[in-house]
Formats: sequence, C-alpha cells, structure tokens
Amino acid sequence: MRPELRPYQRNGLKELRNALLEGYRAIVVVSPCGSGKTVMFADMIDRIRLAGKKVLVLAHRKELIDQTSAKLDALEVPHGVIKAGHYRVQPWQPVQVASVQTLINRPQFPEADYVVPDESHHATSETWHTIIQAYPNARIIGWTATPYRGDGTGLAEAGFQKIVVVAQIPELIEQGYLVPAREFAPYDPDLRRIRKTAADYNSKDLGRAMDRPTLIGNLVETWKKWAPGRSTVVFAVGIEHSRHIVERFLKEGITAEHLDADTPDDQRVAILGRVASGQTTIISNVTVLTEGWDMPRLSCGIMARPTLSESLFVQMCGRPLRPNEGKVDCILLDHAGNTGRHGSITDHRPFSLLGEPRASGVPKPPSQKTCPKCLSVVPSSVEKCPGLTWDGRECLHVFEKKKRVIIESPGELREMRKASIQKMEPQRQAELLAKFILEARSLGHHPSAPYAKYRGMFGRPVDESVRESALEIVGR
Repeated sequence: MRPELRPYQRNGLKELRNALLEGYRAIVVVSPCGSGKTVMFADMIDRIRLAGKKVLVLAHRKELIDQTSAKLDALEVPHGVIKAGHYRVQPWQPVQVASVQTLINRPQFPEADYVVPDESHHATSETWHTIIQAYPNARIIGWTATPYRGDGTGLAEAGFQKIVVVAQIPELIEQGYLVPAREFAPYDPDLRRIRKTAADYNSKDLGRAMDRPTLIGNLVETWKKWAPGRSTVVFAVGIEHSRHIVERFLKEGITAEHLDADTPDDQRVAILGRVASGQTTIISNVTVLTEGWDMPRLSCGIMARPTLSESLFVQMCGRPLRPNEGKVDCILLDHAGNTGRHGSITDHRPFSLLGEPRASGVPKPPSQKTCPKCLSVVPSSVEKCPGLTWDGRECLHVFEKKKRVIIESPGELREMRKASIQKMEPQRQAELLAKFILEARSLGHHPSAPYAKYRGMFGRPVDESVRESALEIVGR
C-alpha cells in the first residue's frame, strides 16, 4: 500500500518531475535528516518501475541498503540486492539495490534507465564516479541531506546539473515534522596548532587535543547537568577518544557503549538494539552514525569532534531531530566549537552545486551576546534574555545598554537562541497560538506544528490555560 506523502514531500517530487520534463539528466534532491527521504525515493522508484523502466539504486552502507529494501518491500516493489553474501540475489528484477563496494568489482553492471545514488554527496569519489559514468544514457537522480562532500566539493564535479530542495530544517521544525533543538555551545577548543588535511582537521592532531581527561570529564558533567537520562549519541574524534568517553560515563553509573567501523556486524546490531530499547543510554561512535541511521528515541547529540566540514556538522546535528512519542525537543551539546564555525542547525542554508562555502577555521564575527546570568548566547538585539537556566527556569535577565562583553567560564555552556521572548499577556498568547493552529490546519501541517512554533517563539511549552483558550478561539 502506497503511504500518504506529506505536503512538502509531494511538492518536492513534483519539482523533481518538472526538472526531468525540462530535460535535466542529472539531478540531486536535497532533503534533511528525518524528512522521509527513503520514503520519497521509494515512491519515485515504484512509479518509474510502473512506467516500464529499470532502476539501479547505489548505496555504500549496509544500513542504507537494508532501509531501501525495506521501504520497497512496504510498497510491494519487486527488487534484487547486489551485495556480497546477501540473500536477495534476483538479477531479473527491474529494480536493483547495489552496494557500490560490491558492484565496482563485478565484470558487468546491470542495465538501468535511472541510476539513484543514495547519500549522493559521495558521487564525486572515484568508485561512485566510475559506476555512474558507465551509464551515459541513464537519468541520474541523487538524494542527500548535504549536497557537497566533506571536503566542500560540489556535485557539479560529478556531472549534476540541477538541485531540487525538498525542505529546510527550520521549516520542518515549524511544521512539527522535526523537534525543536536547544543548542548549547562552549568556547572553541584551542585548535591553533592543529594541522589540516584536505579541508578538515588532521585526525591525529585532533585526537591529542580532544582526548584529555579534563575535557572528557567536563563533557560528562555537562550531560548530567543539561540532558540527564536522555538517549544520546556522541561523535568522537577517534576510537581511543570514543572508548575513553564511554569509560567515563560508565564510571558515573550511566550505561554507554562504543561503535566504530571495525565493530563486527552482529555486535553492531546488538549494540544498536540496546540503544533502541533504552537499555543503553549513551552510544559513542567514530564516523559510523552520521549517515543512514534512524533512531527516533534519541533526544541528545554531543559533538566532541571539531570539524571544518559543514556537511559533517549537519549530519551530526540531524540525528536527534526526529520526532518520537512524548519527545518535545532535543538538546545539542557542542564541545567542539562547531556551532561557532557553522552556525545553528536551525539556520536556513543555501545549497549550490559548486559546493559549500570554504571553511577557514576562523569563526565569523559574533552577532550574539552572552548573558552574564545564565551564560546563554542570544542575539545582540534582545533586551531581555530568552534563555533557560540549567534547571529549566526562564532567565529573563535585562541587559544593560552598553557594549557587549563576552563572559568566559571554562566548561560552562551557553544556550544559543535566535528569537527573543516578548512579554505577552496570556490572552494575547492564546490568540497567537490560535493563529498558528489555523495556519497549520489550512496548510495540512502536522497537528503538533503550532505548538512547536509557539515553543520556538517563547522558549517554553504552551501553558495548559493558553492551549485551552486557543482551542476555544478556533472552535476546537
């Protein structure tokens, strides 16, 4: 049975069809983490198949292959899988889901009218490029959350001609399809002596800089203060760094496990199963949980790995944004200075086939100020602090009208918010919420969208009395 697509998904697929009708041969579709990317391209593949065409899906990880196969099964799309040791060898099917590592070693590639690279920001690499170049007459439709490689290279180098942006993260938060993010960021670690490899930091240098007992201890204490009990993913620099983080959490009596690229498949499945069930609270990893991993119960992400790559930053921050029953927000703890380099995950990001803006490692001049009371980082224009203290109380500090002073407090985190809270009477709040509710209903947005929009504006959940008044205004 074909699932009902969300409004932005329908619009995105319509824009894709229009681009194909306009004659573009190679198109990349950009859709954020948690937006239902696999659902959309499974729907697209089924329609292509029903038109009598052959489709080849390319993926580089087992999780992505399994996700795609499962979504195609849900649509009852007959397909085969090309992967060493996989049980679903059905070369006669019109749809094939292939591991790029397996396919590149085959003497012959399957026929295809459409080639669909999943996580297509890898398409400029030699292996992917070799496969795609073998289909000069096929249409190429790539899918990704970030249309550039980790080194900033754009997809024009892989031959893509057109970008279709399905949605942006702030739009999906406002519409209730992703949860609001509360971001806390310390000052940047001192990375002045860290060498750069390609367009990112040297991993060995980073390991020496970040894998220190005091920094790891501060990371754990920060989590205990701001996100205790939350299902959490940690992004570490290297294997030893990740293991040390896990050891420190375990020492505090908090269940934690480590995962890296060398973890055997059976152990990986067992570890992620324990995370999914809640048996394990903290999962620390090195480069394996940035793509193709869906865990809606996650409600906290910790960046312990500095990066100059905007693509990697977006992938890391996107993991905890997925909605789940009872989940009202997520917390992002930035212990790597990444927010200072790349901005908030809720920023609207322009996308280009030419690549991401080159990161220099030098943060942009700040347009925020630091609250001396709660250490939240807020827009410089606000007069009253909209941040929350560590125990969830509104700060409401009134700023003096003088030159901004940055207050440093090593190890403390400052909540980053963009919207100021205007003091508003409850009846006016109810009227505003009623307006949000009517807007969401008219646009077909998720029922939780108006409440997410309210929280984004006021920095707190809707009071029950305000909610009841708003529902009375709109006639329930």
